[in-house]
Amino acid sequence: MDGLLLALAAALALLAVGVGIGSQAFPRVAPAAPFETVAFEQVPPGVDASGRLIAHTWGTEIQLIVSGLEAGQAYRATFFAEDGREVPGGTFLGVAGPMVCNLNAAILRPDVTHLRIATEEGLTVLEAEIETPFGLTARTAGPVADSACGALEGVAILA
Repeated sequence: MDGLLLALAAALALLAVGVGIGSQAFPRVAPAAPFETVAFEQVPPGVDASGRLIAHTWGTEIQLIVSGLEAGQAYRATFFAEDGREVPGGTFLGVAGPMVCNLNAAILRPDVTHLRIATEEGLTVLEAEIETPFGLTARTAGPVADSACGALEGVAILA
């Protein structure tokens, strides 16, 4: 009986070590990409909004955190380049509650100077001037993320 208990204890110890090594080798959560906070200068009454810019090797992502937009209204993001180019950054529908929306544009982060969120009719809702931080180049881009928009319940809006 003592031999069986010893074998069982050894098997459990090996299992615990294996699980520990496996969880280190295959992390469940991807590391967070470095981001820059976006301060919107134009925000309509009743709307709370903030954003995070993420530089990627293939373009720029804005994680838009917003509440108070008209539910069902279509909105579009436009990135502006230093040379005057307007680069589409995706579209989304407003929802009744807070939302986080990840939008992407085919413009490298060092080239972005301005960001605008507008209705499909062209009415500007959110606007921000974007400064290029010292030393930022396309080589400092972070990991790739997919475009996705989703409504969230019980999410605090970041200021």
